Amino acid sequence: MSADLGPALAQIQTVLGPIAASDLGWTLAHEHFFTKTYDAPGMYLADEEIAALELTEAVQCGTKSVIDLTTPDLGRQPEALRRLSERTKANIVMGCGWYIHKTYPEEITFTSTNELTSILLQEINSGVNGIKPGVIGEIGVAGDRVEAREERVLRAVARAHLESHLTIFIHQQRVFSGPAALEILMDEGVQPNRVVFCHMDSIRDFEAHDKAIELGVWLSYDRIQGWDLVHQLRPWEVKYRVDLLSRAQSSGDLNRLLLSTDCCVLGDLSRYGGPGYAYTHGAFAQSLRNIGFTAADLEILFRDNPKRALTGS
Repeated sequence: MSADLGPALAQIQTVLGPIAASDLGWTLAHEHFFTKTYDAPGMYLADEEIAALELTEAVQCGTKSVIDLTTPDLGRQPEALRRLSERTKANIVMGCGWYIHKTYPEEITFTSTNELTSILLQEINSGVNGIKPGVIGEIGVAGDRVEAREERVLRAVARAHLESHLTIFIHQQRVFSGPAALEILMDEGVQPNRVVFCHMDSIRDFEAHDKAIELGVWLSYDRIQGWDLVHQLRPWEVKYRVDLLSRAQSSGDLNRLLLSTDCCVLGDLSRYGGPGYAYTHGAFAQSLRNIGFTAADLEILFRDNPKRALTGS
């Protein structure tokens, strides 16, 4: 990582207000509770009752906090998130920004970088009906190169980060596009340790993982369940993710990883045949214990790393 890590945050903004970073506890680093995903019509997440039941199961497995990376163009519902947090007692850290160019509102095409920055900072500072985001993202690069509108959004995100110090989550669409996004962010002055490369476990290339470590960013293994979108458990995908974690343990890189399930459609929820929000801190954590991961290892992955990623410490 860069020697200049920038300022660290003492508090984390949640949908119920700021909390001490030490109160995050075991954290799911990449989830969605309410969505309107552009590529999965009819599978949207929209039911508050089901969300509460599913999140309560995660809380019973040790989850204390969840980072919800749904942007407005993916159907984010701040007030529903606040009600969900109140009901389940889980901390919810809300994201902001714009996803990928396929989901952008039309006005993005005609809005300057400075204007986009102002929109982000207005929301970060004032919130949506007082509900403030605590991270920026997930901000996407849809292919193997950055589209022009995506670059403008990335530059606005970088400038908003430099004022707010909120961590940036970069979506990658099954290709290792994070470095291209990081180059733009760093050109604006962002430090790599304040950037998360999402969906790294969907990139089946150990060299890409090594490159991300070398760049100094956080690696998010956030489809950790190995399920697909039609309720199918794929054991070879689960094994691959366990192998990724074992490899990181052997190389001393556990302290660079974030874990989650990225539930984003109905098929991801346990009531529809998927793993649910409880999987990461429940069944997957147990699979790590079964291969020799210690309690200290799990504390690094589930508590220490999210705290460091969100605070910049």
